Amino acid sequence: MCRKQLTIGVLVSFCTFVAHATAQRNELAGAQKNEISGLVGRQFISDQIIPTSTSSDNLLRFGNGLSFEGNIARRVMDGQLLAVSLEVPVV
Repeated sequence: MCRKQLTIGVLVSFCTFVAHATAQRNELAGAQKNEISGLVGRQFISDQIIPTSTSSDNLLRFGNGLSFEGNIARRVMDGQLLAVSLEVPVV
């Protein structure tokens, strides 16, 4: 029963996304040629103890990293269902 429900859920989700993408595609047909996006993220890594260390300070410390990402895309070919874009990522 669980496998059947999972299959139905995946199919319904897929159909919903396809319908949404088609509606969005029809709404924006030819309007968007350039896209720009950005992302800021942070990694949290907890400190860890080294169990086999003989030193009195057996704590391995990690810093909290901050990352930036940007993406510029230009659509070069349009089709009925798919489009081809050239992208330049910046990290």
